[in-house]
Amino acid sequence: MARTYPSVIRMIPFLVALSLLSPPVHAQYSGGRGTAQDPYQIATAADLIALGETPGDYAGYFVLTADIDLDPKLPGVKVFDMAVIAPIAVTGKGYVGVPFLGAFDGNGHTISRLTIRGEGYLGFFGRLGIGAKISDLGVVDANVTSSRAYVGGLVGYHLGTVSQCYSTGSISGTDSVGGLIGRNGSQGRRDYPADIDRSYSLARVSGETFVGGLVGEYWCGTTRQCYSAGTVNGSAKVGGLVGGGGAWYVTESFWDVETSGLAVSSAGQGKTTAQMQAAGTFDGKGHTVSHLTMSGGDKLGFFGGLDVGAEIKDLGIVDANLSTSGTYIIGGLLRYNRGSVTRCYISGTVNGVFHVGGLVGFNEGIVSCCYSAAGVSGVMWIGGLVGYNSGKVGECYSTGVVLGSSYTGGLLGYNKLGDDKVTGCFWDTASSGTFISAGGTGKSTTEMRTAKTFLDAGWDFVGETANGIDDIWWINEGKDYPRLWWETPAIGDR
Repeated sequence: MARTYPSVIRMIPFLVALSLLSPPVHAQYSGGRGTAQDPYQIATAADLIALGETPGDYAGYFVLTADIDLDPKLPGVKVFDMAVIAPIAVTGKGYVGVPFLGAFDGNGHTISRLTIRGEGYLGFFGRLGIGAKISDLGVVDANVTSSRAYVGGLVGYHLGTVSQCYSTGSISGTDSVGGLIGRNGSQGRRDYPADIDRSYSLARVSGETFVGGLVGEYWCGTTRQCYSAGTVNGSAKVGGLVGGGGAWYVTESFWDVETSGLAVSSAGQGKTTAQMQAAGTFDGKGHTVSHLTMSGGDKLGFFGGLDVGAEIKDLGIVDANLSTSGTYIIGGLLRYNRGSVTRCYISGTVNGVFHVGGLVGFNEGIVSCCYSAAGVSGVMWIGGLVGYNSGKVGECYSTGVVLGSSYTGGLLGYNKLGDDKVTGCFWDTASSGTFISAGGTGKSTTEMRTAKTFLDAGWDFVGETANGIDDIWWINEGKDYPRLWWETPAIGDR
């Protein structure tokens, strides 16, 4: 006869209830199990902070599923005094902390307005250990200030692999300061990989010793197809791309000798701004860059210039704020275009003097299937979408307010080549505040929120095949303007 244990039986309901009430492990993230097949999902600032406070997860797999704004003014965010992930405390005996050893896939998203005020090992990541992999991530408008060494926009001290990443903003410290990475590799240990691939920095960099536009101090690893274009200032071992060290394996990498203010670097090739604007493709993959803020002299834009054969596609610039005290050429997405811009948009404000466009300042190439919701102001050659056009513009629109003294238009400020080069384009005469444009057709807000307006002009919408099967646009009829197919509808619009 089997024996029974009443005390154990009485415990079963309690244990079942406890299991139902207890949160699952790693519930602080937005999903996932931390494996390569099912990575932890990072979707909010709270997720990032939780990751930083959980060193036990540092060997796991992570994927960023949204752009995250770390503006200290936002609820739940702060001015950090150490790195967000893998923070390292500097002591008299070296460093104390756990390096990040896992894989972090940015998935084309950005971390914006990161603000750090602290000592050493500062950056979005404090220290990457051997085997760590960071990919497809942008750190935008970072403001990192260190009183010690190993400081970068993305990584303070790097021993892993970084690919397809970039940084913008301001980075400052004492030693080993870089726009993207403070120190790359360990001196005397060439077996540490510390690789960097297809990455760049536009950040302003300042320090004392080992200061570089991309990497401050470089000792080992391979760097391939990288560049930097930010201002670099330092006292000793200062370089446009790399400050100093033993950077033997840097190939196909460049820095802008004009914007950096430096003609020297421990590695890489110096090029003029015009030479840096080489042909290539930037694929935003339907992602956005938010809260871009730029001010200063002439020639501003998220991208400087696009040469013949180069392309920018599927990218949104959200809530931008660009303002120049200079005179010539400013565009929210792109200052000067000789290539192709397609399926891109911008919102925010763009203010300048001459050749000012919400999306493109000066166009000699092709702009197609794009729109601008940015407010634009200046003096001459001011356009809601393009300031000065001598190229082709097709299937585009603009809705932002436009203010200027002469050659000012709702869509285009000036059009050199004539109306036959501007096809199927519109602007909102009410929201822009003007019935005038050098190209395109002015429509009322009601007409701009009606699909027929655009279908009659040959626009390819989701759900119709008469104008094509690429499904470039969709519209919430009567409530909103056309949106690109990759823009996620608001909950109420689904």
